[in-house]
Amino acid sequence: MQSLSFFAARGGEGFSWRASGFGNVAGNHYLYEDDFGFARRKVSNEVVDGGGNLKLMFAMPDDAHVLFDTKAYYARKNFPITMNSVGSALATELVLAGNVSLAAPVAFRDDLATEASLGYQAGFGNYGVRSSTNDHHVTAINRWSWYRSDRLTILSGVDWSFLYVETDSPVELRPVKTGNRGGIYLTAEYRVLENLLVIGSVKGVTDTKSAVPVPKAGLSWRIGDSVTLKNNYFRSFKFPDFDDLYYRSPYDSTAVGNPNLRPEDGWGTDVVGEFSFGENVSLVASVFAQHTSDSIHWTRSSGRRWSPENVGTAYFAGADFRPTFTVKPGRGNSASIKIGPSYQFQYSWLLPDGAYSEASRRIPYSPIHVIGGIIDVGWGTGSLLLSGQYESPSFADAGNRLFVDSSFIANATVNQNAGKHMVLFASLRNIFNARYESFSAYPMPGITMTVGLRINVKVGNGEGE
Repeated sequence: MQSLSFFAARGGEGFSWRASGFGNVAGNHYLYEDDFGFARRKVSNEVVDGGGNLKLMFAMPDDAHVLFDTKAYYARKNFPITMNSVGSALATELVLAGNVSLAAPVAFRDDLATEASLGYQAGFGNYGVRSSTNDHHVTAINRWSWYRSDRLTILSGVDWSFLYVETDSPVELRPVKTGNRGGIYLTAEYRVLENLLVIGSVKGVTDTKSAVPVPKAGLSWRIGDSVTLKNNYFRSFKFPDFDDLYYRSPYDSTAVGNPNLRPEDGWGTDVVGEFSFGENVSLVASVFAQHTSDSIHWTRSSGRRWSPENVGTAYFAGADFRPTFTVKPGRGNSASIKIGPSYQFQYSWLLPDGAYSEASRRIPYSPIHVIGGIIDVGWGTGSLLLSGQYESPSFADAGNRLFVDSSFIANATVNQNAGKHMVLFASLRNIFNARYESFSAYPMPGITMTVGLRINVKVGNGEGE
């Protein structure tokens, strides 16, 4: 793979801008182990892509600002007909997007703030000679914050999203599909005591066919300078994502959306503790539990095609621990070492519709144990980041017939200043060349290395890279 990226920026009190671009050429050829234990080489997966981004920011009175953000992306790639196929279909993709947003810390009065944004994205794709798509996605968001007093803050807002999808496919029965999604919320944050904050909120969500209230309640209690406890109770209602409903892969041979999905609905709770032991040691620990009816998961049918389904009622409970240790060799020394291990335990149950508890299964792609961590070493002119994560075995389908083996993936990234304007960097992914799958029957690459050079040049008051 070869990659090139750049950016240029210029700032001022009343106006600033930033432009960036990138390009990639990737063969995406790598070895993997097939279902029979034989070594294979992934081919028919080549990609050439590139894109650009332009941001314009205008300052306004009372620290308000308006941001215009535009993006463009184009890709030309070979799309494998199946995972192990040596043939491919040529796929092209063009995405154009724009967003305008306003942030006003003071709106009409000193204790009132607002922010709003309006975005539009258009996507055009062609697959082979017989299949094409064109998508249009509009989003609008508006939020208000009213600092009623030192104790009370009231937050409110509304969001709305519209999607138009037109697909020209030889197997498509509904070439044009549309979707609406939106909601309005009201939140109150009340400081009962100096160190005790109580939060209550409700959001009404709708897809124009139904409207559902989604409440949430929580509190944050700070005990001294070293301990903060948080507790939340919430409804977890969720409409299916647009991709879940309308996703189309080339010729529908590998994956297809499901427009008949029902929303997920459930309840959950969590307790979070944040602990500080001096300046160098901290810990974030949590326990959580949730149940969800009509749980949505992507599964493979007998034809080995992926599709999302409502697979039943899902339950899970677990705990998460994330300590952090920071070591500094001495005062005035810019060197530091940060060590951050992590551990998550999560046990799950999946009850298919109409099944009893003794027929329960595990939630797909939900490992019981996830152990990981980072080691971040800095020495003033550079840094080294080591990271790793182990995941215990899990199931790959709602019926618990397919497995995903355990895996341990380690990565490393190093940056080193080379003079005033240059930074050398290198990264290794999957250092131990582990064989693993992100999804069932989708093997991932082995060890890969990326090296590069960043050049930063200042011209007047601006800068670029």
